[in-house]
Amino acid sequence: MALKWKQIGYAAAAIGAGAAARVIADRTFTHYPSVYYQMRLPRMLAEFENAIDAARPLMLEKFGSAKAAEFRAEARAEFRAIIPQFPFIGFSSPWVFSLTSAGWLLAMYRVLKRRGFVLEEIGELFLDFTKVYIQRVPAPAREMVGKFWFTPLFRKFVESEAKKSQSRRYPGNWEFNLVPSDGKTFDFGIDCTECAIVKFLKAQNAVELAPYICAIDRVFSESLGWGLIRTTTIGEGAVYCDFRFKKGGQTQVDSSVMPADAPRRVVDLHPELFDD
Repeated sequence: MALKWKQIGYAAAAIGAGAAARVIADRTFTHYPSVYYQMRLPRMLAEFENAIDAARPLMLEKFGSAKAAEFRAEARAEFRAIIPQFPFIGFSSPWVFSLTSAGWLLAMYRVLKRRGFVLEEIGELFLDFTKVYIQRVPAPAREMVGKFWFTPLFRKFVESEAKKSQSRRYPGNWEFNLVPSDGKTFDFGIDCTECAIVKFLKAQNAVELAPYICAIDRVFSESLGWGLIRTTTIGEGAVYCDFRFKKGGQTQVDSSVMPADAPRRVVDLHPELFDD
């Protein structure tokens, strides 16, 4: 029995030490976010390389082979420079990927802008890029994500994350709350009152990119079956974003920069262009 209590004591000490280490790490990363992202650097660069692969056909179409390779190298260097500037939004936040993927677009935006592209052209290119990026995900995986979105488990997760966000522990984070279903027009909703991406873009002097990143949600909804209805966004100057999700519903995302009735170009994936 004595041995058992000793083992329990060791386990409790280990748990306590782990919790203490987590608190110390959280405080360290809050003050020195670049340390956190430096730890994640290999993973973030790998994610960026996978994303830039999706842009390759579009870049070949715009620039040709040699210039497309230059674009990739410049965008990679730009993203590496951006990484230490991301805000810390939590030791194991599930939203880090959303924030860092906005960094991909910011890196590409800066490279394209230097090459003479105007904002409207870049925004349309990003919409095409997102279509290609999502289409490269196997259809069964997209379907699984779409179904999981409407499960009670995911609803609980969103509710938990909403409560955490409202503590405002991390200034660069999102703040939002879960909106229960109205029983008719949507299954659940999210009212977002602070957007990490918009705050980050403002800090990077690139807030003009925000409306185009917001419009990309339309592509995700159509591809994953979210049935997203959204009438207002922080990225376009509103005080909050009103996300409403309806399983099997039609996507209706209002956007001043990319109206829903605007002509849409069919994106050719050109799979042969992915061969080195």
